[in-house]
Amino acid sequence: MVAGQLDPAQVVDHLQSECQRMTWSNRTLEPLLPETPADPVQKFIERPLAQVHLVWAWSAPTVHDQHRAAWQVLSRILGASGSGRLFHEVRQKRSLCYAVGGGWAPSDDFGRFMVSAGTTPDRATETVQVVEEVMHGILTDRPAEEEIVRAKEGVLSALTLRRESTAARASVLGNHFTTFGEVWDPKKEVQSIVDVDQAAIDAALSAWAPGSPWAVALGATNPFSDAAT
Repeated sequence: MVAGQLDPAQVVDHLQSECQRMTWSNRTLEPLLPETPADPVQKFIERPLAQVHLVWAWSAPTVHDQHRAAWQVLSRILGASGSGRLFHEVRQKRSLCYAVGGGWAPSDDFGRFMVSAGTTPDRATETVQVVEEVMHGILTDRPAEEEIVRAKEGVLSALTLRRESTAARASVLGNHFTTFGEVWDPKKEVQSIVDVDQAAIDAALSAWAPGSPWAVALGATNPFSDAAT
C-alpha cells in the first residue's frame, strides 16, 4: 500500500524490479473448476461441549454473477444484520440461540451462502430445521419493498465504511482490480445498490437453485439425526 504524491510509473517500475519473478495481471491463475460432490454432506463431530456449533453452506452465485448487486442486498435480508430473517426467526421469535447469522460469500470460481449458529443440545435439532426453512423459504416468501429498502440502507452504510481509511480503500482497490480487471468506482457500486428493486431481487432468486446445504455440527448431540433437510 502506498499513498501520497507519487509517480505511479515509478512505483510500478520499482516494484517490478524488486519482484522480478512476478507478472502484473488482473489474474495470475486460470479459474478453478472445483468438483462439486454429488450429494450434500452432513457431518457431526462429537465433542463434550455445552453448546452445539453449527455451520451451513448453500451453493450460490460467483462474484461475477449478473445479479451481484441484488445478492449483496439479499445477503443483508437473510443474515448479515440484526434485522435479518435468520436473526428474527431463530433468535427473536423462537429464542433458539444467542448468535445466528450469515451472508453471501462469493469468489471468482464459485459461491456459497454461509450460515452459522450456536445453540444448546436440546434446541439444536429445531435450530437446524428453522435455519433451513428460512433459507429455502425466501424462494416463495419474497422480500417486500420495505424489507429491501432497509437492507439497501445497511449495504450502503457498509460501502461508506469501506472508504473510511487509506488501508480500507487500498484493500478494496486491490481486491476489485484483481477480481474484475478494472479500477473500483465507488459511485458506480453505490448506484448499483440504489437501483436494486423487487424486480431485481425476484430475478436473482428465480435464477438460484440452492438445493440442500453442506452442514457441520460440533457438540455433544447430533442435531441432524431427527432434522428434516
